[in-house]
Amino acid sequence: LIACESRFAYGDKGLSKEFTGLNEVPPNENLTFKIRLEKIISGKKLPEMNDSEKIQFAVFKKQIGNNHFAQKNFSKALKCYKTALDSISSEIGNFEAKNVILACLNNSTAVHLENKDLKSALETTMEALQYDPNNAKALWRAGQISIKQGNFVEAKVALKKGLTV
Repeated sequence: LIACESRFAYGDKGLSKEFTGLNEVPPNENLTFKIRLEKIISGKKLPEMNDSEKIQFAVFKKQIGNNHFAQKNFSKALKCYKTALDSISSEIGNFEAKNVILACLNNSTAVHLENKDLKSALETTMEALQYDPNNAKALWRAGQISIKQGNFVEAKVALKKGLTV
């Protein structure tokens, strides 16, 4: 059941019987709707999607991952970022796809850092830098990781380069 206050339904005017052909809705009447799910229609499978749909799907999964990250549910966030990456890995020539890939890699690095998994954090950061060697966020994260690993020369190089982009 879904309850709807009158101000979100027909308000102080109500709804006349002539308009509905059924019952009158009096002014300022709160409504309750009974909804029954009749059928679930699944969307297209990934191989059936065109490039634009794949990118849209990846953006959606990234956003869900971001929500999980905000709630500190890092394993679910990482799974969403991986699904997004897997769905558009072949679309790297597309500018929008590249941005989504970089965002998912950088976000995956953030998850690995939260989990204190420096090895995986470094792997995803290096992958991001392969796509865009001047990506400021990836350079910043590379510097962070290098500091945590005690590689201060590498950290300085990455952070200095990040300041110039």
